[in-house]
Amino acid sequence: MKKIKGYFFLLLLLLPFFISGPGMTLQAEAQTEDVELIVHKRMVRDVNYQDIEKFSNNGLVAPEDADVIAKSVPLNGAHFKIYDMTDYYASQRLSPEAFMTSIATMSRSQIGQLIEAENLSEVANPIETGKDAELGDGVARVTVPRMNGNRYAVYLLFETHIDPELELNVDIEKLAVPLAVILPIKNPVNQEEELSQIHIYPKNVGYLRDPYFFKYGKTSKTEEGIGVPLKGTEFVLYQLVNGEKLYLDISSLNDLQNVWVPSDDPLNNANITKFISDKDGLVSMNGHFLGSGTYYFEEVKGIAGYEITEENQAIEVIVPDHWEDENGNPNYVTVNGQIMDELIEGGVPDSAYKKIEPRVYNYQASTDPEKVTPEQPSGQTPEATPPKKPFLPVTGEAKTFISLIGLLILGIVAIIWYRRKAVIKAETKGE
Repeated sequence: MKKIKGYFFLLLLLLPFFISGPGMTLQAEAQTEDVELIVHKRMVRDVNYQDIEKFSNNGLVAPEDADVIAKSVPLNGAHFKIYDMTDYYASQRLSPEAFMTSIATMSRSQIGQLIEAENLSEVANPIETGKDAELGDGVARVTVPRMNGNRYAVYLLFETHIDPELELNVDIEKLAVPLAVILPIKNPVNQEEELSQIHIYPKNVGYLRDPYFFKYGKTSKTEEGIGVPLKGTEFVLYQLVNGEKLYLDISSLNDLQNVWVPSDDPLNNANITKFISDKDGLVSMNGHFLGSGTYYFEEVKGIAGYEITEENQAIEVIVPDHWEDENGNPNYVTVNGQIMDELIEGGVPDSAYKKIEPRVYNYQASTDPEKVTPEQPSGQTPEATPPKKPFLPVTGEAKTFISLIGLLILGIVAIIWYRRKAVIKAETKGE
């Protein structure tokens, strides 16, 4: 009898190790454990989102060569709410895969109705993606209970909005699907191990542009031909806010949050981003993204011999609201009133190099290149060498003075001549 009791108690101790899965009873100790959900928010440009290979969230950190990393950028300022949907999951009697698919295919409005109809409760506080000390930008962390009562918990991650201060046209419908997290999640490398940190990679589509143009030079507006590329011209980018110029600062490319600051001297302000033309005259944004709106490139430093005109200080860039109009026709970015061919895989397309468009001109300040020093920014003329002062002034009074001196000299010469003539006459008579 004692042996039977011993086996019975041993069975009770070992029972939790034979039971697993959602809705199953576990040992009381596990009910107090938590898991950490680590959200890696990524943004895919609208021109690339159809080419992104589907990434399966397996709970581990995504490899660097995965499309979700290589073809996207981290997005700060994305807000999420976390809901407990353990009871709803149990009521659906679906496999984990079927349940997650049903949630992922719901629209935002359908998810909102579900939250209200099922009275889903929020767990923890809402989270916002930002810079993580360990994992970098676009990351948010939240700790949630592993258990709901005596069952493994099931959670809904629902993106609510993007910070409006980002000034990004981000679509939270495309790719930003609601995510169901069904615990436990096993380590795919070691199925005997439950993950205590679960990495999740939700995505957004962003309508963003990075304008470019070609800087060329001519001797004058009437010169025929296309001109020559100008290397080394410097530009800044600004937008007008309530009539004030605000310049693009040197904020990080990764956080996608452009910061605009005022400046009285943008050329010498180290906190303002500079864009410099290359050997082909190309001026590009170098990975900076712009949302829809109107912007202006301002030339702040030219090259020797070329003027910086008022037009060069307000080169208009218009980024439309959407990729296509209501009839399905493409909406193009325009620079200086010219259509800009869209970048291909982040690079300026060959078509743009062939047309050399959009194109912006500088015109020579002088036909004599020696009159402008190489260090002289265009738009300025070198200081003239001050003329040497003449020995005599060249005023009207000076001319009169010179005339009087001349008359005096002539008078003296005449007197000497007459005296000498008189002396010679006298000597002649004496003989």
